Amino acid sequence: MKRALPLLLLSLLLMGQDCEPEPPPEGGNTYCKGNEYTIFDQIMEGAGSIWNTIIGGVESTDRRATVQVLFDGSYCSGVAINPHTVLTAGHCGPETDTQHVIRIEGDPTPYTSAYHVVHPDYLRYLANPSDQEARKSDLMLILFDDALPGPFVGNFYSSQLTDMCLGLVAQGYGRWEEPGAMLREAKYIITQETDKYLISRLAPEGKICFGDSGGPLYADVNGRPHIAGITTTTMSRDCLVGGTHVKATGYVGWIYENMK
Repeated sequence: MKRALPLLLLSLLLMGQDCEPEPPPEGGNTYCKGNEYTIFDQIMEGAGSIWNTIIGGVESTDRRATVQVLFDGSYCSGVAINPHTVLTAGHCGPETDTQHVIRIEGDPTPYTSAYHVVHPDYLRYLANPSDQEARKSDLMLILFDDALPGPFVGNFYSSQLTDMCLGLVAQGYGRWEEPGAMLREAKYIITQETDKYLISRLAPEGKICFGDSGGPLYADVNGRPHIAGITTTTMSRDCLVGGTHVKATGYVGWIYENMK
């Protein structure tokens, strides 16, 4: 059953989320905004290896709250924000009869959804593909009657993201070449930001690729992960450039109104 979060509680949840992120690793400014040419040159040097990876980057040692979303023979990534709700991309099975199954690493249990809610603006885009502004609302909530196991990330990071240098981590299950998906992650820099949309460029160790849709873009604040964005597309067919993300704080009201 849908339950609206009281306005007071919503305000409390948002308080304190403008904390400064943890500083980037020493030497991280090598790949800060303004040095995109350095990033791209190093990507091109390693372009041949992408076909042997899931998503360029490293295997995740901490999945935080990232999960794999299976539907209609396809898959996406997502993030569990509470025991009964997963946040992912709207294009990950928006049809009304789609049933979603959540896979969690180390847990053989298939968690099957009760129903899902696609953002109404994204549904409007599907009906009118020329409405590119509506396309930016590419979000979906998947709801479950049975509780998912933790951990969960219900915090949203709302500070300026374009000023961060290697302070964001994208996680996703990417595109796999062999049976079985592996969660991987890479550090990203935001180069363009609006109130509802983000465009990222990657540091050399990672690429957003097909199957990472719906995966979270995390900002770690004082050692705690916050959701900064939800991946919606890769910027190129060969996954060599970067990605676009829904800016999560632009939709916090909708998320809390529709979460289980």
